[in-house]
Amino acid sequence: MKNIGIVYNTDKDKARDFSKLVYERVTALGCKPLMDTDDIYRISDLIVVLGGDGTMLQAAHHAALADIPLLGVNLGTLGYLTDVEPGEIDLALDAALQGRFTLERRIMLRTDLNEKWAALNDIVISRGIFSKLIRFQLYINDEYIDTIRADGIIVSTPTGSTAYNLSAGGPILKPDSEMMVITAICPHALYLRPWVISAGDTVGVRVLNDADATIAMDGRNMTELEPGRLLSIKRSATRTSIIKTKHLGFYEILRRKMIISGQGESNVESQETPRQDH
Repeated sequence: MKNIGIVYNTDKDKARDFSKLVYERVTALGCKPLMDTDDIYRISDLIVVLGGDGTMLQAAHHAALADIPLLGVNLGTLGYLTDVEPGEIDLALDAALQGRFTLERRIMLRTDLNEKWAALNDIVISRGIFSKLIRFQLYINDEYIDTIRADGIIVSTPTGSTAYNLSAGGPILKPDSEMMVITAICPHALYLRPWVISAGDTVGVRVLNDADATIAMDGRNMTELEPGRLLSIKRSATRTSIIKTKHLGFYEILRRKMIISGQGESNVESQETPRQDH
């Protein structure tokens, strides 16, 4: 690797200051650091992302189109998509440059409304702030499933299953699984449960009423959705490549990020990984 791109949240002083340190570290390792340049996703061999999950999601679309791997450094709170903490940056950069890492290829989603943009987490159809419930038809592979009244619907990748999908009551999917999950947001029916489907399936959503429905991809590119139009959601041809320099399994990461951080520091000692005897 020769060219190392550095992407950070320009609105955060912490990220801006830390980017200077990473710039120096990359230079000391004999590589060319690229920062604040328009062609960073065109000529970089690796992108170091400084920030939280939001910064990673923003970088994912551009990096996926160029097939460039991302190394995430957590400067946010949860940092579920990031691999290392700030104090581990030297070891992580050395491991990445020496090829001592695993590369996770995460599926992404796209729609026929905006085929140029791919989502790493999810595609969400939701109502406006003062709008009534959305009434929509749900299809999978052109087969009619149900007519639903809800605040909206989430179509999530395995990566995004631990984000909005989880908050809405959806299941957690292993990041390397070839699946999607469909979760209604506050549905007006007790029987509705999430659907886990193949990543090769196509989801169709048609809004039936005149509710102020919008569609967002990874929380961005929000667009109004015309009533009566059948929206198609399917797996994108692009994937996000995420570098992992640590040897932590998915469930260990989940336990650390979701369980321990959710319970607070006072319970960390009681959540140590128990020894598994055979």
